[in-house]
Order: sequence, then C-alpha cells, then structure tokens
Amino acid sequence: KNIQDTGVFALNIVSESFAPEMVSTATEFPPDISEFDESGLTPVSCEKIDVMRVGESKISFECELNQIIEIGDGSPGSGFLVLGTIVLFHVSDDLYENGRIDLEKLQPIGRLAGANGYCRISDRFEIERKINPDK
Repeated sequence: KNIQDTGVFALNIVSESFAPEMVSTATEFPPDISEFDESGLTPVSCEKIDVMRVGESKISFECELNQIIEIGDGSPGSGFLVLGTIVLFHVSDDLYENGRIDLEKLQPIGRLAGANGYCRISDRFEIERKINPDK
C-alpha cells in the first residue's frame, strides 16, 4: 500500500547477518506502523527518492514504481509483483572487487516457498556461453 501511495520504494539485499530482523518485517503492519521501529533495523535516507533504505543492507536500490501486478486470488500464496525503475543504487565499498560483487562478503539470502523457508545464495558456478558478435 505504501509503495502504491508514494510511487517509490527502496529494495534492500538481505545478508544472513540481519535475517532475523528482516523476517520481523514480513508481518502485515498497518501503513502507519514503522517496520524500522518494529525490527530494530536502521533507517537511512535515500538520495533520489523520499523513502528510507535499510542501513544494514550492503546493497540497496532506490526505485520508482512502474507497475504492481496482483498474483493469485487473495488466498494463501497470493501476492504482488512490484516492478520499478532503479534510479540509484548503493553498494558497500568492501563488496566490490575487480568489477564483481564478492558473494562471500555479502552473504545474501533468498526466500523459498512456505512460511519459513530461506536459502543461502553462496554456491556459485560458471558456464561458458557463446556471444554472437554480430549483435
């Protein structure tokens, strides 16, 4: 609701170090309740948009809303797909090495299906792909 009302949002990459605090923000709070106050996470002002981002997050994106797509019929498992344009991104200096993000330092996590499922995104592998030089 807040994203729909303001037209902007911050997307914060979650590291395992603050996963419990992140999970506490998954509650459906009324719009007037601050997730920062409830979770203990640190609010940091964005530079291009008028919202806060998570200070503990080593990567954050400041975004302008393009579209919200409702997925499902409101039953469990339903939700919303929020699409936006990144207008500014923040990357902690200690993560960026040789043009790449160091996943071992970031320790990102992801949400899986089910009420309590999460995963570590740390098992990296490479597959060589051919690039068409004519395009």
